[in-house]
Amino acid sequence: FCHDDDTLEAGALTRLMALQKTTGRQAVLSAFNEIDEAGKRLGTTAYTRRFWLLKPKSWTRYSLAAQYLGNVTCGDGSLYDRALLLELGGFDPSYYPAADYALNVAYARKYGAVINNVPTSNYRIGVNESRQIYRQFPDAMLRVRRELRQTTSGGSSLTGRLVEALHRNTVRDACLSWGGVDPGPEYRLRPLDRLLLEGTKAVARLQRYGFRDQSLK
Repeated sequence: FCHDDDTLEAGALTRLMALQKTTGRQAVLSAFNEIDEAGKRLGTTAYTRRFWLLKPKSWTRYSLAAQYLGNVTCGDGSLYDRALLLELGGFDPSYYPAADYALNVAYARKYGAVINNVPTSNYRIGVNESRQIYRQFPDAMLRVRRELRQTTSGGSSLTGRLVEALHRNTVRDACLSWGGVDPGPEYRLRPLDRLLLEGTKAVARLQRYGFRDQSLK
């Protein structure tokens, strides 16, 4: 996938096909660089920082913790098996505007997915409709997380608390980052909820590090 206002990195297809030889029909969800309207690079979603002897793996499994936390890619510079994608039904518009998140989680749960830490695309931020519909994202993502909870934990109370904490955090992030408004005190996290959220982030982050990199065939 590549949006019409974004660009692929040089060597993107070479990297994706090299991963595909190892990961088979699993989806390859790629990190991306963020650029502004003029094409200036603003940052990257790739993990680059080292922790003591641990270094970011160039690719790793799209873990359950990472699935709960949110989408790792909008699809730009990522690779899916076409037949499996069609079998899933492709993007489900009922999850709008988080249909990409819903698709990635559904694909990962049924067929598997990996995160590629080598950026394969340049994603242009701030020039699409996301800033106009930011209030719709949290509810769509909440639906994905609730369904994920039912299929993976049997609806346990702990994951239920995590899902609700993630929802409040998503509302705050969307309102503050895209809307420039504070959604109010009801969306602030209680200490135990913050601890649960930060613990989940730590687990997902740790799974993307190692003493040595993942090998490729």
